[in-house]
Amino acid sequence: MSFRSMRFANLAATCVALGVLAGCAGGPAPRPEPAEAAIQLPAVPQVEIPDAAFNDFAAAINALKRGNEAAAESALRNMIRNYPQIAGPYTNLAGLLARKGENDEALTLVRQAVERNPRSAPAYNLQGLLERRAGHFDAARDAYRKALVADPAFTDAQRNLGILYDLYLRQPQQAIGAYKAYQAMLDEPDEQVALWIADLERRTR
Repeated sequence: MSFRSMRFANLAATCVALGVLAGCAGGPAPRPEPAEAAIQLPAVPQVEIPDAAFNDFAAAINALKRGNEAAAESALRNMIRNYPQIAGPYTNLAGLLARKGENDEALTLVRQAVERNPRSAPAYNLQGLLERRAGHFDAARDAYRKALVADPAFTDAQRNLGILYDLYLRQPQQAIGAYKAYQAMLDEPDEQVALWIADLERRTR
């Protein structure tokens, strides 16, 4: 298998914050690259979450843990109807549908999620994956960058950004930079990504 086909086979897994209603944010992390630093994210709107919403969300998560995706999907759809102001159900339903290949609805839902919580790194990462599947490569790049502003230590988004530059935008220098930034986030280097970097560097000399 070629380096390029391996990169297609090794797209970073979708990260969905299944345990969080309103979204998530990271703590202190390495300083982002200048392109990411230039992005300004809006503040998260103040949202009142009723106690009943926590119970409903717990029921949806328990259904997922039991492998009952139909029950989880039904519970999440009910939450969106009952609590349309809460971002988490949109993100998690989008992730569930994305795993089933229902990309169009999943993309609509995750866009709605980031409108409600514009600082949710998992939602932006999922949006990037779905925008890429839809052929919206510039939108995918912007979504991954926003994920890294929301959480500069979000390794999946950094890796996915490198893959996007490499395989879809065909920008090898940006891909090398993104992959190296990903490696810098890790305690131990990713050997697969090290091979990708070496391959790109050989081809751009």
